[in-house]
Amino acid sequence: MSLATRCTACGTIFRVVLDQLKVSEGWVRCGRCHAVFDAQQGLFDLEQDDPPAWNEQVPAEPEQPAATFLEEHHPGSDAATADPLGSAHAFAAGSAARAALESEPVFDAEPPADPADVFQDAPVHPSETDAKQTSAGDPGWFEPMADSASTPGFVRQAERNQRWQSTPVRLALGLLALALVLGLLAQATHHFRHRIAAQWPATQPWLNRYCAAAGCSIDPLHRIESVSIENSALTAAERADAPGALKMIITLQNRGPLPVAMPALDLSLTDNDGELVARRALLPADFDSVGAVLAPGVDTPLRLNLAVSGRKVSGYTVEVFYP
Repeated sequence: MSLATRCTACGTIFRVVLDQLKVSEGWVRCGRCHAVFDAQQGLFDLEQDDPPAWNEQVPAEPEQPAATFLEEHHPGSDAATADPLGSAHAFAAGSAARAALESEPVFDAEPPADPADVFQDAPVHPSETDAKQTSAGDPGWFEPMADSASTPGFVRQAERNQRWQSTPVRLALGLLALALVLGLLAQATHHFRHRIAAQWPATQPWLNRYCAAAGCSIDPLHRIESVSIENSALTAAERADAPGALKMIITLQNRGPLPVAMPALDLSLTDNDGELVARRALLPADFDSVGAVLAPGVDTPLRLNLAVSGRKVSGYTVEVFYP
């Protein structure tokens, strides 16, 4: 069912909705002439009924008074002569009309009203225009910038991802990663330079150049667990110029897979009672014809002449160590 009504002022027919009529108690406003009228009086069904006949209402001209009399006005005369009931009824009717106008829905007529009647330019107040021009021309006036907090979170996340995926950023990150890797390799090379030189002798020239620039040195490995004393002997030396001289012979062997530095010896001499007669730390420089490195799997004999005076030596102990 398609309901319609006719404006009682201009005769325009337009559709209406029954629920809206119930809310406004039947009062509507014409979209063409803006007249307010009761739509229920001319309500009909567009699909079944014919539109009701419309009689144009011509406003009656006011009657001209035969003569105009000017009377002296008394302040209390109007209130005395007015009908109190009529005033109350007029006030009540005016209030009800205003309430209906405020709550009633506005319907657009079909066909639509003249654009010149519907769309009207809003009045421009000179004071507002002047205020806007003054604000825009003021040097201290700035237009507020958009708040970044109003940007959605997924948009900001996408922008960050796009920046990280850009070519300059990726190139800078690649160079930074390469520099970090090279720095890590340099640090590891410096820390393990002794083992690298022992295990890969071909790198010795490069490591020497590096140490010349860095102010370091390359020494043989110190692995005391790889050095063992294979045999040792302490005998009296047959020397006429030094009675009581002793001759010490010690054989060292490197049991490890890599060359190691020549260790030092801790030699202790005791008498018949086991008391300490003498003790001495023997460095590689104290031995004759001894190199600074013990080759792996090779026996290296050490010979040393000792001179002890006063007490007779009958025993000894010897140990290897790195100072």
